[in-house]
Amino acid sequence: LVQSVHAVVWRGHPQTHAFTFVSGEAETLFGYPAARWTEETNFWPSRVHHDDRPRVDLLLGSSVDGTPVTLEYRFRAADDRWLWVRDVLQVVDESGRPAAYGVMLDITVSKAAEDRIALQASVIEQAHEGIMTFDREGQVTSWNRGAERLFGIRSDEALGQRFREILPFTFVHPEVEQLAAERRRQGLSYEAEFLVEL
Repeated sequence: LVQSVHAVVWRGHPQTHAFTFVSGEAETLFGYPAARWTEETNFWPSRVHHDDRPRVDLLLGSSVDGTPVTLEYRFRAADDRWLWVRDVLQVVDESGRPAAYGVMLDITVSKAAEDRIALQASVIEQAHEGIMTFDREGQVTSWNRGAERLFGIRSDEALGQRFREILPFTFVHPEVEQLAAERRRQGLSYEAEFLVEL
């Protein structure tokens, strides 16, 4: 069962970071044979990104009381790529000796998606144009600095409010209003010109 999981299941010593067992998925995900993990001294610490080591060491130190700990860090694969890893571990007492058990997952793809979303959010926030988003009911879900400058309404005042209530407007082309409402109900985007009453 352990060998069929698409994650690295492992066991090791919490103080020395030495592994006593890793599942075969270690080679599939990271390119290193399982034997290297258990036989080479300092195998795991030497492959954790140096910028992440202080945070990882701090969190590892907090795991001695048996509370599960989740670590996220960069790990160098055998082909020299840096992969993001989520490592969930727990230290348990085995006849008076601490042992760590954990599961490592490759989260590189989801981390890249998070970074793209954060970059897009930053670009939108810094844009000079007023950029706003709404849910299907027309409530404001985002309101950038450009919108604050353009309409004179702070983001915290706009969020959660119905756009039409904080800024009464009329469509330049009235026939578009019904189409816009229908597309909004369907969760689809639309473009329209409207006049705002300031």
